[in-house]
Amino acid sequence: MKTGEDIEYKVVYNSVGSERPQAATEPYTFSTKDSSGALIEVKHPGVLITVNKAANVTIQPDRIANGQPLRDYTPIILSSPLSEFNGGIVLVGLHTGEITNGDDRLLNWVDYSAWDGSGTVEKMGFLVTPENMEPGTTGRFTYYSKVNNVNNSPEFKVYSQASVNLLAGDPLIVESNIQCNTLSGVGLQSQGKLIDFETVNTSTVDLAGDGINYSNNNHFLPTDFYFREGTPNYDTKLDAIHARINLPLANLSASEIDIIGPKDSRFPVKLRSSFGDEFYWVFVETGPDTGIFRSVMPVSAV
Repeated sequence: MKTGEDIEYKVVYNSVGSERPQAATEPYTFSTKDSSGALIEVKHPGVLITVNKAANVTIQPDRIANGQPLRDYTPIILSSPLSEFNGGIVLVGLHTGEITNGDDRLLNWVDYSAWDGSGTVEKMGFLVTPENMEPGTTGRFTYYSKVNNVNNSPEFKVYSQASVNLLAGDPLIVESNIQCNTLSGVGLQSQGKLIDFETVNTSTVDLAGDGINYSNNNHFLPTDFYFREGTPNYDTKLDAIHARINLPLANLSASEIDIIGPKDSRFPVKLRSSFGDEFYWVFVETGPDTGIFRSVMPVSAV
């Protein structure tokens, strides 16, 4: 898969065994649209099937057919989820900034057909009533994504897997087979190189106010030269060298900020001087799921 290509995910369940799954002890809260188009919160009990969003892909809103969301899933709600819940519904689980540790209730769930594409997606879900998961029944749901910018990146794989808790109380987690997609940016040129050296853009940074925002690309300018430390009027903050690394391969988490560079990381970055001194340069992802990393501390030539 290349940059910008579409990936359609389809999750299918087959209910086997002698008993249907149990609904969660507490209803799930999610937002959906009312008749005026406004988002409102509703609560419904059910069984929630979830899929962690793969890194390096962006979930897309539901597709539109004849002016309406496609809603490619079954069972489907026979009436509005505002009043009754008697089928299933696809949900988008948005990251709220809290560390969830796998707790789905700490996510902000939104009806996929009503979602506008905003927010950081951590999971996709399908909330379905136990009555629609009787032994011998089947169901499915579909959602859509697009490959992020992976230009210049070597071939690598991203994975997704569905899971569901079958019991209302103690967890009994069942997982699906693992879905693998291979992404590759080989032969696709991006505007930047693997490593771009930068200096602070003094015209956009308010040094007396908020200072440098390492996630803001406008706060930095590409550079091909540097000043040595000790140069007249040398400023250790403004004249030192920063670096940005474009490495989607190191983007391991879709909802958290990854770190590369330390000796014990999967992608150590060692900087060595002409005098033989060396150290590991730490880089932090500029945001969740960007695959772009910027140095935490600048360096100076001596």
